[in-house]
Amino acid sequence: MPEPLSSAYATTPTEPQAPDCATLINSTTACALAGEISPMTLWRWTRDSVIPRPLIIRGRKFWNRAEFIAALVAAGSGKSSLPRKIPTKQSKAA
Repeated sequence: MPEPLSSAYATTPTEPQAPDCATLINSTTACALAGEISPMTLWRWTRDSVIPRPLIIRGRKFWNRAEFIAALVAAGSGKSSLPRKIPTKQSKAA
């Protein structure tokens, strides 16, 4: 009777796993989670690194739900690298 393989040889090498589809949210859901923002605001927040960059699958954008919510919490608590208010030009009073 042949000897059983040791557990070191019985395991298969791990391959990169695709993200779990249950944890991905699309743009519509992302806008709703962020407080009914517009798709343009979502684009700006991505550009300004308020939220992480999306995964693009077949031309559609998806975010990891946990990372997206964590970014929203960080931005709301002031831990974001962006200022809370965008400075405006001060008018000169003479």
